[in-house]
Parts: sequence; C-alpha cells; structure tokens
Amino acid sequence: MGKHYVPQEYLRGFLTNRDRDQLWMYDRAEQEWSLAAIKHVAQQRDYYSPEVENELTAQVEVPGNAALRQLRASIDLDGPARMSLAVYISVMHTRGPRKRRKGREIAPALFHEMLADTRADLSKL
Repeated sequence: MGKHYVPQEYLRGFLTNRDRDQLWMYDRAEQEWSLAAIKHVAQQRDYYSPEVENELTAQVEVPGNAALRQLRASIDLDGPARMSLAVYISVMHTRGPRKRRKGREIAPALFHEMLADTRADLSKL
C-alpha cells in the first residue's frame, strides 16, 4: 500500500458511502468519474520515507485530524486546535505530487544560486 499525500481523515469528509469508505474520483487520463475506496486514492507507493511519514503523522495529522473531527461535530476550536488545523491545511496544500514536481524543477537552479553565493562569500574572506 502507498503513502497518502491527502490524509484519509480529510478524505472522509467527502464520502458518498460511509459503509464502504468510498468517494467520487475523477480520472484525468480517462476523463471519467468513478467510485473509489479511500485507501486507493491520493496515495502513491513509497511517496514518503518512513521517517517523514512518522513525523507527518505525529506532528501534523494526529492533531489536525482531531481538529477536523471537532469541526465536523460542530464543536468550537480553541487556540491550540486552531493552530493544529492551520498547520494541517498549510502542510496539506504543499504535499501533493504537483508541488513535489515543481520543487524538484526549481531545486537545481536554487542549488547553483546558493553555491555561487557561497563561493562569492568565500572569495571575500
């Protein structure tokens, strides 16, 4: 099974059939909609290393999922829960394949720029 880049708890907010944990998914390649189980959507094998997966779970998803459940139960969020939800949303916004691909596209240029700056700083010394 792969690693989810959209947390399963978040996806549960879009379930159409709670008994089967299914939601509607659009396949861009096939240009069609289908019902899919949460465990099969928004995930990819080895998307995260085990260390990253553990950190995301502990630091982002567990507190963020608790805040989501509070919202779904119409319970007001206190300050820490609001912060957990804000972190959850901001991390979720940046963790999908498109953002990863864009990051990898700009990484070489950033590396070369950083290397040039370091060389310039060293030559000044």
